[in-house]
Amino acid sequence: MNPIAKTLDQHKQANRSIQATVGKMADIYRDARERLNAKLQKHVLSGRDPLEGKQLVKLIEDLSNAYGKLEEAFRKEFDRAIPYVAEGYYFDALKDLGKTVLGKPDTAKIDLMKRDAFAHVAGMTQNMLKTDVAFIRQASAEVFRVASATGITREEATQALLAKILGRPEGFKFVDAGGRTWSNQAYCEMLSRTVLLNAGRQTYFDTCAENGEDVVRVTVSGNPCPACAVWENRLLSISGATEGLPTVEQATAAGLCHPNCTHSFVAVGEFARSEDFTGDGRPKTGVNSPGKEEKNDPEAWKKYRQGPAKPAAAKTAKPKPAKPAAKPATKPAPAAEPSKPPEPLPAEQPELPLEPPEPSPAVRKETPEEHRARRQAQWEAAYDKRRDAWHQSIIDAGGSKEVAGELADAYTPEMAKLGKPPKIVFGKDGAYHDPWQNEIHLESDASSWGGHPLTARHEFGHWVDFHTRFRNHRKFSTLEEVRAAAAEFNAAAEADWKLLKQKARGNLIIYKEKLNAASDEPPKGSYWEELSQTMFGKQKGDLNLPERKILRQHMDALGSITNGKYGGGHSPGYYRGQWGNEEAFAQAYAAYCRNDKQFQLEFPNITAYIENLMKGLEK
Repeated sequence: MNPIAKTLDQHKQANRSIQATVGKMADIYRDARERLNAKLQKHVLSGRDPLEGKQLVKLIEDLSNAYGKLEEAFRKEFDRAIPYVAEGYYFDALKDLGKTVLGKPDTAKIDLMKRDAFAHVAGMTQNMLKTDVAFIRQASAEVFRVASATGITREEATQALLAKILGRPEGFKFVDAGGRTWSNQAYCEMLSRTVLLNAGRQTYFDTCAENGEDVVRVTVSGNPCPACAVWENRLLSISGATEGLPTVEQATAAGLCHPNCTHSFVAVGEFARSEDFTGDGRPKTGVNSPGKEEKNDPEAWKKYRQGPAKPAAAKTAKPKPAKPAAKPATKPAPAAEPSKPPEPLPAEQPELPLEPPEPSPAVRKETPEEHRARRQAQWEAAYDKRRDAWHQSIIDAGGSKEVAGELADAYTPEMAKLGKPPKIVFGKDGAYHDPWQNEIHLESDASSWGGHPLTARHEFGHWVDFHTRFRNHRKFSTLEEVRAAAAEFNAAAEADWKLLKQKARGNLIIYKEKLNAASDEPPKGSYWEELSQTMFGKQKGDLNLPERKILRQHMDALGSITNGKYGGGHSPGYYRGQWGNEEAFAQAYAAYCRNDKQFQLEFPNITAYIENLMKGLEK
């Protein structure tokens, strides 16, 4: 085994947890950043004046709460990870020392490590909040001054503010002692990695000290920075009590264990020290042995920043054409000196093979058709696993088998290509889709209006909408971008309204939800009464819940494309707040899934849009 890889595996289990936690911290930050941007975008596009002082105060309060939740999420992750990492290093130390595994790490010291980590997290999130608030105040003031001076419309001012906010820099920039500037995400990852590694190292040192051991060796990394390279493979004294050895404190002050440093330490007994190391703690062979000392100088840093060199590919020399024989020289030409063999690679790195490896036994290559079939089978197995897990998660969250089955049927292989399914949240606050959190909220009672399986399918239609037409909704910075994404569907909706108006022959009152036309104006009664008879053979008031929901799909689609003037389902203000006829899209999707022939007759253009969209997803 490569000795470098072997030493890097010294604290394998604990280090895997550290890497996983660093990834979680990065995910927590990215998700929080997206939620903050979504909150800002929602605030600016709410329809209220975003430059009004009252609205700015509310926004800053919301941001403070959001950053508070971010800090809480960071604290929760550290609270879980620090004890786990400390315990891993504790048992590693006992193993290295040859001790029987007894006891456990000092919980009081672990609590101190937690408090230190929490203090770092609080400082980081507070600085992020201060910078975001300052930027938003400044941007709002600038847009307000421009609006006052130029007389631009409120909508233009809204777009200008939204562009400034969503295009803002990442916020507070952390600058370390060396003058390097870190982005928020990079700093978050560095902080997580450094805090956890320090917790592990400190636990390891404490365990060694408790067992009467004072000497540790610095592990060897694959590509260390020069500040760390000078300490690799050398012995250090934990307390300073071992004469002749530099201390851990001195090495740390000189640059070892800097932020993001992944070096660890391994306890070394007295016999190994006398056999393998010199009196000053240098190894007798290998990295930093006499004559192979690493340096921390400008040239070493230059090479480090350039990255490890890659071996050049061997080239086959082309034979040159033979030259005519030269005339004999008066003196014989001196014999050419033999070329010098290349310098051997350092012993700590795996040597390159001198000869090309033997070819592996011939394996029959897959045909393109076999490859596609194998990949398709893998995809289908992965899809089935994801859909089944989602189905079970809905039931575990309190959903009925009917709702879980309806949603699992909706999450087809084509839908799976759009993204992971939304989280289903059950409660008592009605049904709605939250694109920012990738959630669908339903009422827990499947026999209620907000918890019915047909409601679940409709809300899933909103999920489809935000993963097709509005898949870039998080990146939209102007109203024009939103309208451009919705333009084709809006044109189809407008064409359908034109056809319905022709069908009504000017008697548009029939499309009102609760009004009837005069008895002598054809057709008699409201259109919704007529549609109820056509579809179900019943009066509108005699429909059961599923039938009423299906009729409501027609009414809601018309309410959407007429901004609430006709049809029904939501308030006119709700419809006017949408730029893409989102309700019509979700209802058209639900009707498509049920193969509602009557909906196709009423809304042929938006139905054709949905059909073409679904066919496109099948490719």
